[in-house]
Amino acid sequence: MRVCFVAATEEELLLMWSVYEELREGGAETLFVRAGGGSRLDEMANTIGARFDISVQTGDAPSCAAAILERLPKTLEEFKPHWVVVHGADGYGVAGAMAAYYASFPVAHIGSGLRFGRSLEKTGKEACRRACETLSTVLFAPTQRACSNLLSENRPARAVHTTGSTLTNSLIRLKRTNSISGSTNRIRQRLFGGGDTPSVILLIEHRDTLRDVLDGLVSAEKLLRGVRIVVVSQDKEFDDRGMEVTVCDGSRVIDVLLAAGRGVVVTDVGWVVEAAAVFGLGVVLVAEATDRPEAVEAGWAVLSGLEGRRVARAVVMMLRRWVAPRTQPFDGDNAAAHVAAILAQNRH
Repeated sequence: MRVCFVAATEEELLLMWSVYEELREGGAETLFVRAGGGSRLDEMANTIGARFDISVQTGDAPSCAAAILERLPKTLEEFKPHWVVVHGADGYGVAGAMAAYYASFPVAHIGSGLRFGRSLEKTGKEACRRACETLSTVLFAPTQRACSNLLSENRPARAVHTTGSTLTNSLIRLKRTNSISGSTNRIRQRLFGGGDTPSVILLIEHRDTLRDVLDGLVSAEKLLRGVRIVVVSQDKEFDDRGMEVTVCDGSRVIDVLLAAGRGVVVTDVGWVVEAAAVFGLGVVLVAEATDRPEAVEAGWAVLSGLEGRRVARAVVMMLRRWVAPRTQPFDGDNAAAHVAAILAQNRH
């Protein structure tokens, strides 16, 4: 069996990596295409040990999408995959799905059915996912709720498969590998000094949101004494609002989460909710809604809203009361094996 993977973001790479490894271990031929993405995607690939076979990346987003539509069909004609695996977190993923669909190669969508559930959060990201799902022959839902979302939207029942989360599966594999090698302790020593001081880790993509959250934390500074504040950011000129913070390269997200030990993650990035749960960390999600509500329901995450003082209150409360729930919010133990088996059974 020949399978092509098309990834442009960190989330897409993590969704696909465990399946890619499962297929390779089973003797399948694979082709990993980097369709856009920046330095953070490269660093993520280095962290997990992934290697892209082909890169389609030129200039700005529109020209990159155009390049994918032009070049990917030729690559697929040469490789002749039985499946092209996509997720479609952005326009690059949609371009990859369109290129495969119109070149008559069957598309498999991974991480299907993730929905924000509120109209105010139906952003471009969800629109891109839905577009890719429409072009796909099979849909791999990470949770029962995601499966129900797809069926309620009249997706064909025969096309929908509940497999568990391949992203969680990728991170479980990574955690196991790092624990065995001892590299987690080395990372912790380098980033956190090897101590057991509780940490607040800010993994926030939007500059304005980061500024507002820091303003909120300043207002709660007395309640956060003795807590290490770590900002993971690619913005080297961000304003720390006068707080004493440790700044980490924004491309080292997984390293920071692996090394944190105890603490709370404050983020506006959906997939980080899954990652934090795998590494035993609570999450304050800076949003009004999430495409991973299972984490909130299971007690791994809270929705704080967007206002900085509300975020700060949620952080203080979680630091005081946090005890990791006994069960993971996302079943990822055998997700990659399930996806690989379904691809093999339904290959064209």
